Amino acid sequence: YSLGHRDFRFLYQGYTSDGKPNTSGQIKVNDIRDAIAFTQKTPAQSDNRVLIVNDFHMVNTQGQNALLKTLEEPRKNTTIFVLTHMPHMILPTIKSRCVQMGLRRLSYDQVHTYIATQYPTLDADSIRAYATLGNGSIGDAVAYIDADALALYDTMVSAMCDGADSVYTLAGSVTAKKNEHNFAVLCKLWQTFSARL
Repeated sequence: YSLGHRDFRFLYQGYTSDGKPNTSGQIKVNDIRDAIAFTQKTPAQSDNRVLIVNDFHMVNTQGQNALLKTLEEPRKNTTIFVLTHMPHMILPTIKSRCVQMGLRRLSYDQVHTYIATQYPTLDADSIRAYATLGNGSIGDAVAYIDADALALYDTMVSAMCDGADSVYTLAGSVTAKKNEHNFAVLCKLWQTFSARL
C-alpha cells in the first residue's frame, strides 16, 4: 500500500495491494498485477515511482512470472525493489533480471535480542535455538518461528535416526496444501543441518 504517498507502493505478505489483511500466507498474482499497474502510471507527487515488494519469496509462481516483463523493461523513473531473506525460493528468471545486493549477517546476540524482545512468550531454550537457526538473519529466524520450525527440525532429525514411521510423519508435515510453506522451511533447515555435518 502507499503509506500516504501516491508515488510509493509497499507490498508485503499479510496484506493485499490495497492494504487489506491477507491471511493466505502468499502474495498473490492479483496483488502483483495491481503493483505492475502502479508502475505504469506517471508519477504524481515526485519525479519517480518506487515499488517495494517485501517477502518476495512469498509471491506465488504466477505472480513472479507476471512481474518478469516489468523487470525486463521497467518504465522510466520507476524503481522496483524485491526483498527476500530466502532467495532460493525466487525463480531464476527473476533473479537474472535483478541487481542482487547481499547484506552482511547480524551477530547471534543481535538476533537473540530481537527474538527475546519480539517474542516474549518463547522460553529461553527456544529463543537460543531460533537465534542459532537464524544464522545471522532476523528474517530467517522469524520465518522459523512462524513455521514452528523447532518441531519440524526435531521431526527431520528423527526421520534420519528412526526410519520409516518418522519419514512418513515428516512427509505429512510438508506435503499438505496448507503446509506448502513448511516445505521451503524444511529445505532451509536441511541446508543448515547438513552444513553442520
